[in-house]
Amino acid sequence: MPALLITYDLNKEGKCYPETDKEMLKRIRDYSNKKLSESSYAIATRESPDDVYDKFKNILDSDDSFYVITLRKPKKGHVLPSITKWMDDHLD
Repeated sequence: MPALLITYDLNKEGKCYPETDKEMLKRIRDYSNKKLSESSYAIATRESPDDVYDKFKNILDSDDSFYVITLRKPKKGHVLPSITKWMDDHLD
């Protein structure tokens, strides 16, 4: 299954930061996913980046950043073996 990268930075000064952060993680966990860094996740989905973005846009403030990026091989990194295996299984 194809994979996408979700990376975001929520403005902690926002009026609803704790609730938004909790909802962001809930929506990410709706997908098979692997956490790559503090606010970057690889997700497995056949949805387009536009479709995934549309599922998150209603919880974002104008000063938050949020990107959905298609992941493809080749890849290189220093990560846990379980993440490397997940990526090997999902990246085209």
